[in-house]
Formats: sequence, C-alpha cells, structure tokens
Amino acid sequence: MLAGMTMSSCDSIVIDGLYAKYGALNYQFSFVSRDGGETVPFTVSAQAGAVKPTVKDAGLGDAIALTGADLWTDDQESSEGPLKDLVDGNASTYFHMSWSNPSPFPHYIVVDLKKEVYGVTFSYICRNQNNKDNPKQITVLGSEAFGQTTDDLSKAFQLDVMSGLPGDKAASYESSHIISSKPFRYLWLRIDSSTSGSNWVALAELSVTEVKTTIYDPENE
Repeated sequence: MLAGMTMSSCDSIVIDGLYAKYGALNYQFSFVSRDGGETVPFTVSAQAGAVKPTVKDAGLGDAIALTGADLWTDDQESSEGPLKDLVDGNASTYFHMSWSNPSPFPHYIVVDLKKEVYGVTFSYICRNQNNKDNPKQITVLGSEAFGQTTDDLSKAFQLDVMSGLPGDKAASYESSHIISSKPFRYLWLRIDSSTSGSNWVALAELSVTEVKTTIYDPENE
C-alpha cells in the first residue's frame, strides 16, 4: 500500500526506478477520509515501459576502408565523375552528380560501412573548380538494410543535419561525431541543396571513420 499520500484529484501516479524487465507489478490502494475512514483496498497491476539504452561517445575509432563497390547514388552524371573516384585517395579526381539530365534535390550518396556501428564521423573535399558545386546542406541518416533504391529511405532514420557547409572551391569539411541509439550499417548522405544553386554537387574525396561508443542498457544488465 502507498501510504502518506494526499490527493484531492488524481488519475495517475509516477513511480521512479522501475524497468520493463521487472514485469507486471501489483499495487494496492485504498482511500482514507479526513476523519480516518478507509475504503476496502483494491489492486492495480502495471508494468513500466522499457528504458532505452544510453549511448555515449568514447572517442575516434578506425577509419573505414571504402571502395567504389561500397557506394551508391541515385544521381550519377553519365559523362564524367564516376562515383568510385570519391574514394580513390586522389583529390584531383571527382564524383559529379547529373548536370546533363538534372533533377531537383534531394539526391543521395549511400555508404556501406560493412558492419553495424553506433557512431561515425565523415569528411569530404570539394572539387577544385570555380563552379563551386558544393553541398550546402546534408541530412545524415542511417539504416540497417539497403537495397539500392530510394524506396529504401523508409528504412532509414535521421541522425543529424549539417547546414551552412563551406562554399569555396576545394573546400574541406569534417562532421561532428554522429552518435545513434540504434545501430546502422548504411550511412545516407542526403544532399538537400548546393552552394552554387544548381541541382547537383561535385566532390573530390569522401572518408568515414567509426566513432567508438559505450552503451548502458539498464533493461539488460
């Protein structure tokens, strides 16, 4: 019985320190009047909702080795800038989204990290060219599965939004540490806009590094 409580009107009680792993618990209540009269006790059964794990940044891990086979885009330019050049280690080559048959943003670059992670940081170098077709805003998403179609975006969940990105030619950018409470294998870079105002971007290099994490899960201690 919960004693010592005074309530003029109440339809709920918050009890701290409970977890779903404890299962359903029975609570016994009765009402006491000001003159000491007490009702017959009654029982309510309830189970706490699950507490989500806490994921914390534990510092940089290893760089993730990438090849062209680990990348996908919905918007490859047919005449130049193959996607594989984005991870060839050479900043003088580049990947170019479609300018010969452009379509409106958003466009996507998807990276297969080849294992599930809880955290990453990524960096890129923009093309050394006066058009300055750099990303202006990137929405970062993650997913556990991917089937090389934008319909798979329904499987992805948002991790962060990077805005106000650099607009200079050959500009470089490094993201903050991106931490997720859910694991993901696929990193989605959704290009939302470009600094040139065109419906495409061009990038010279892209790299991804795992961020190490510690996970505290009170439901599974």
